Amino acid sequence: MIAEATDAAAEARWEHYRSGTDYEALAWREPQANADTQAGIDSQVTRFKKEGAALPATMVKLIGSYAKVAKMLDALDTIPASPESCWCSATISKASRRSAPASSR
Repeated sequence: MIAEATDAAAEARWEHYRSGTDYEALAWREPQANADTQAGIDSQVTRFKKEGAALPATMVKLIGSYAKVAKMLDALDTIPASPESCWCSATISKASRRSAPASSR
């Protein structure tokens, strides 16, 4: 999760993180994941196999202004939990709104 005062500032931070990505390390990660033949459907290994190693994070990315990220957390909170997924709870979403500057709520 990357939350900043504006969407542009959050996107700039994400681009900064991506520009420092160690692609050699990510290239090593993929064959290691492929070697694991016993990984469960909900494992990070299975996610790497499906999505490859193109980005430093292959999970859900919440990037934007404080208000935008709070809305994304609220939207995630409406998705029922299942053994295959793990979503943030309403407690986290409400906490993020409380910690955001009042001007972004």
